[in-house]
Amino acid sequence: MFDIVRKQAYWEALDNNAVFRSLGGKSLKALDGLKHIQDAWSLGRLLPLRGKKILEVGGGVSRVLPALDESNERWNLDEFLGVGNGVTEVPEMPGVKIVRRRLGDFSEEVPSNYFDVVFSISVIEHVPTDELEAFWKDHSRVLSPGGMAMHTIDLYIEDAPNSSLDGRLGAYRDLPVKHGLEFIDPPALPRSPTFQCDMASNTDFGMWLWNKSVPTLAERRARSQSVTLGMLLRKA
Repeated sequence: MFDIVRKQAYWEALDNNAVFRSLGGKSLKALDGLKHIQDAWSLGRLLPLRGKKILEVGGGVSRVLPALDESNERWNLDEFLGVGNGVTEVPEMPGVKIVRRRLGDFSEEVPSNYFDVVFSISVIEHVPTDELEAFWKDHSRVLSPGGMAMHTIDLYIEDAPNSSLDGRLGAYRDLPVKHGLEFIDPPALPRSPTFQCDMASNTDFGMWLWNKSVPTLAERRARSQSVTLGMLLRKA
């Protein structure tokens, strides 16, 4: 998969009672629209897993790892430097192994050909373009043969094509394949995508809140929709 997460996929995840409970049910947490969408989409795929080695990239105070079955070996890879409004203090996460490094460091603390699943939520958009090559090369290193990669990426798109996205989206699409990963389904997202009404999107309230923490993007948010690019791959 390489496409925008659609409303129907989000709603189907919420129809799963285990996912719904993990998200807090009918709580105010749903107001943070984009993260709610991304967590639901991810949990729908991760909650059924048993006995797997699972690595979250840039998990911070992970909302997902603690919800996964304890038979899984759960790792959180994060430098805890506060990037992208992240945290700087290492959290207490019983049952989760924390490594204070980043993907792209090729750290010996993160074993090669080891993980059945590598995932991230709202992380890859913060990786500088000139570091994406190392990110995906290291990603392929740590993933076991046949292992799954699952990522949700924040993306702003408008009602008209914006060619400035082409380079970044091209890197998302091409670099994983270059380094030995393959999309589980053929990429469906067109170049210079435009917003469609069936796309799951952030709330206007959520965008307003984001303006308070990163006001430099307020103008962009006013003319764009905040959506999620979903990526599902496996190591060949």
